[in-house]
Amino acid sequence: MRELTYVAPKKLEWRERPDPSVWSRFDAVVRPVAATTCDVDKAIILEHSPVPAPFAIGHECVAEVVELGDGVTHPSPATSSSCRGTSAVGAATSAAPASTRIDR
Repeated sequence: MRELTYVAPKKLEWRERPDPSVWSRFDAVVRPVAATTCDVDKAIILEHSPVPAPFAIGHECVAEVVELGDGVTHPSPATSSSCRGTSAVGAATSAAPASTRIDR
């Protein structure tokens, strides 16, 4: 998958990363369909990062559910959902990391 990475003030790069997987029974793997920035992303890009670079940026998306841990009961795979939490937003062929939370 590709991950949008903050590498320095006002500098972002697409980086290749291994495909995510479900690590715990409450994880979900999603494939972003549409994404946007939030106020925190804008502040980080403009030199107000709370942590040193590099790190994945982007967490506002609508995504297709690809895989669920056995403790997740909703939504089901192949449905769309909005996402929040830590994630990397990649191209249409990538997926956000398992740490992405699914809004119900």
